[in-house]
Amino acid sequence: MKRKILFLGILFQSLCSHATNVPNDAIYVWTSPTTYDCYLISGTPTLTYEGNELVITVDGTEAKRINLSSVDNVEVTYGIKYPLVTLNEFGYATFSFKTDVQLSGSVVKAYTAKLEGNSLFCTEVADGLIPAGNGVILVGQPSATAQVVGYENAPALTNNDLIATTTAGGSLAKVPTTGNNYVLGGNVFVQFTGTSFNADEAFINISNGSSGVAEYDIIFGEEGKTTGIVEFEKSSTTTYYDLQGRKVEHPTTGVYIINGKKTVIK
Repeated sequence: MKRKILFLGILFQSLCSHATNVPNDAIYVWTSPTTYDCYLISGTPTLTYEGNELVITVDGTEAKRINLSSVDNVEVTYGIKYPLVTLNEFGYATFSFKTDVQLSGSVVKAYTAKLEGNSLFCTEVADGLIPAGNGVILVGQPSATAQVVGYENAPALTNNDLIATTTAGGSLAKVPTTGNNYVLGGNVFVQFTGTSFNADEAFINISNGSSGVAEYDIIFGEEGKTTGIVEFEKSSTTTYYDLQGRKVEHPTTGVYIINGKKTVIK
């Protein structure tokens, strides 16, 4: 049985695509064109082949020993570590990353968000493609996990007020000192009072500083417009919106958005 081991100092970009000149913090061991295992590292790796085993040593210490007795060809790629994102109890998370990525699978979707009044109107990102240094909202089932993979030349996101906490290249964004900053808190965006953001997330900055606004609702619809609303944030109580997307505390007669649907109150 012949075995071929290739060690490439390159980044895993998709199941069969690679690119160079990127940070190195993971090793991918490919046993077929579509099957791999990922091993995180934090140092300089050395690969050796002992009998039927591939041995990964990091800075002189054995980190992983992989049995390849049933594998004919092995490709090893050395590249960037992609995060696994867990959605909160409402099925939301914000996300950004230092390189272009794509959501793997269709269980979790990505959205841009545009601020209108006291709400963030969200539009789905085509094909789950998220360019480096751009913030998005991830949406799926509560506590679901989202996996991203590398991608080259993801198209720019437009009509988006979300700001990445991780910039293109990997720097952590500084907290703006003007206006007010808001981060995801449950199923709304709440005011942020900390001095440092979490990496790989997103926030919004309200430059005109409406200090009386405690939170911003999340509303989903086509092109970020209220006419296309199909769903809105999960809530334990009924919430009413007018056709301009404004929350109505005491609705009377008229047309409102209730549970994501246009409803006539007579």
